[in-house]
Amino acid sequence: MMAAQAEKAVAEWPRDGAKLVVVRPVAEREATFAVEELERYLRAGYDATQRALASI
Repeated sequence: MMAAQAEKAVAEWPRDGAKLVVVRPVAEREATFAVEELERYLRAGYDATQRALASI
């Protein structure tokens, strides 16, 4: 449900709005509830965000 809401928000983002950068470093479906993997997901998010920002 959360993924569907996020996809809807991205699809409805105004074309003349601020530039939207979507970062999805973890594609594992169960990632939301895998609290024991917090460090790995945090690092993946940070690294992916740095790469995304460097490319714009």
